[in-house]
Amino acid sequence: MNDLPEKDWNKEWESLYSDSGTDIDIEEWNNKIRDWLVTVGQALGPGYSVSEGKYTILLSNFGDSRTNQINDKIDHTTKCISSNLPVVPNSFETYGKIPIVGISDFVEYRNYVHHYYSEDSYVPSNGVTIERGLEHIALTDCNFQLMESSLVYEYAFLLFKSFSLPLWMIMGFAQYYECIVQGTSCIEPNPEIDSNIEELLKNDSDGFLNGHSFYVDANKAEASRNLGFLIINSLLKKGINMNAFLTKLENEENYSDAFRDAFGMSHEQMVNAYA
Repeated sequence: MNDLPEKDWNKEWESLYSDSGTDIDIEEWNNKIRDWLVTVGQALGPGYSVSEGKYTILLSNFGDSRTNQINDKIDHTTKCISSNLPVVPNSFETYGKIPIVGISDFVEYRNYVHHYYSEDSYVPSNGVTIERGLEHIALTDCNFQLMESSLVYEYAFLLFKSFSLPLWMIMGFAQYYECIVQGTSCIEPNPEIDSNIEELLKNDSDGFLNGHSFYVDANKAEASRNLGFLIINSLLKKGINMNAFLTKLENEENYSDAFRDAFGMSHEQMVNAYA
């Protein structure tokens, strides 16, 4: 793998405003993404090509069949989310298509991820959202079933991240829709999970609320993910109108006001109430 292209993506985004003086031309932004993916492919080596779906732009060496499966999975995930929460994909369309880099060889995939994260700080799975530089998803198809689950999770993660939500809600939604789309069993409360969550809230409730506990040690991260999912799952089972909440959130300066308006409590009180 040769040196990967580097850009100041904040400046790239801001340049679209300065060039137009009005609303951003999303297609121009998508063109920047396409150009960047082409140069990434050149750095990764021969065999990479760029393909495009309705919601994503994919650079990979997977081949046509696997590429079509990925596009179909993205379309199915989008339809699943929009059937309950139409505001989510509609909102995200204003930010352009999601870039994805797919690498078949796991060692090459690991090296790609470690270009952005040190080996000590990050151990890649079969898919991950790269949050440094241009935000995008990286995948490897060495285990296709695991890659599909990672793809659904990371795609949903980015959809919900476009809202001003606390991290526990973003990850909770992502895990919920991974279970729904993949048809896998969702976690249920049990003594071990309850004990880990109780310890988390006792020792680091602030870390959970501000998102730090998701990136500390493995036990805290797992307890944080489980708690986020269980709260989201509980709210959806109660029939809470999440679409109305997210729609309101788009028009609020911060999520605290939307929380109080939608649920009659702050998000801190919601976590404490669940606990």
